[in-house]
Amino acid sequence: MQFEGIYTPVITPYHSDFSLNQDALEATINRLIEAGVHGLIIAGTTGEYYAQSSDERVEMMSVAHEIIAGRRPMIVGTGAIRTEDSILYAKAAKKAGADALLIATPPYAYPTGREIALHALAIDRAADLPACCQNGLGTAKGTLHGMLAADLASGHDSPLLQQVQEQAAPRRLPPPPLAWLGANALMKWGEWTAGAEL
Repeated sequence: MQFEGIYTPVITPYHSDFSLNQDALEATINRLIEAGVHGLIIAGTTGEYYAQSSDERVEMMSVAHEIIAGRRPMIVGTGAIRTEDSILYAKAAKKAGADALLIATPPYAYPTGREIALHALAIDRAADLPACCQNGLGTAKGTLHGMLAADLASGHDSPLLQQVQEQAAPRRLPPPPLAWLGANALMKWGEWTAGAEL
């Protein structure tokens, strides 16, 4: 899969009883597709995955895939504090028909750069899907450093880790960005791991 264009995070609409509002989700997805986005992100931070049970989150993946119906690529977020939970979501995403994964740094934990890289590689291996790593989320207490990630990925032969959604400053983005994921520019894995600091 090529990460090119604009990938928009999809919100998760609920009924007043906090169940998934499938009609509103369908209207949202259809509106985004009609607006010309190149791909949709399901269960990312904008989709409030952290407020869902595991069952609700997995259900949303399948419902969204059915609504999207192959009209755009579906990227599914695997964010969780525990790597084991992220792996569970990655496997569920693959089963639901995801085209790629969005791998986030575990929120509120204090992992080292090496631990974040190992977290991403474990998820990458478990699902065998193209992946984009989110770096520098506001809730993350650590960041994935380019050269360390490159060393780990090369030692583990991980061709599926293709992109980094860079939110941690300061990094220099190659002009023009390859794609936009939400409000953040994406960089090709090789360009990002070169990691030129400002």
